[in-house]
Amino acid sequence: MKKSVILISFLFLMLVSCGQNETRSYSEYSDFFLDDIDNFYQIEEEHYFIDLYQIECSHCENVKTNLFNYLDELESGEKSLKIFLFDLNSGDGGIPNRNKFKVKGENYDRNILIREMEQAKPKTLNETYYFGTPSLYEIKDGKFENLYLGENEINGFLNSL
Repeated sequence: MKKSVILISFLFLMLVSCGQNETRSYSEYSDFFLDDIDNFYQIEEEHYFIDLYQIECSHCENVKTNLFNYLDELESGEKSLKIFLFDLNSGDGGIPNRNKFKVKGENYDRNILIREMEQAKPKTLNETYYFGTPSLYEIKDGKFENLYLGENEINGFLNSL
């Protein structure tokens, strides 16, 4: 009986903690929106980041707190490197936006393609690979610099800034 009470209490705590999602939304950060995916490399900043996300993406949900905290610090002047947000499903929609990126061959190795971009320093979307959301692209001097992919990499990077 005692084990059952402990197990039920543990399950209840797990359910309660899972329900505590970020209450802020992307729409509250519209000042940081990238207006069009075609402007990916056209921003008049020397060094910036672009966060690709989707509203219905559980991994993006797990990045929101760190991302929004960073944007709050950017807005208050505590941080200086800008992050621009782009919902991959906005504008023309997900598939047309994805199709603007460089086509990956079949059975590709993501790490090899990322290293290829790090060396080639693409400056257009059709030279840049897309792997999924969430993705945080680092752009420097109008060229690809680095890619942080997935919730673990992005959260780790944001926490290091």
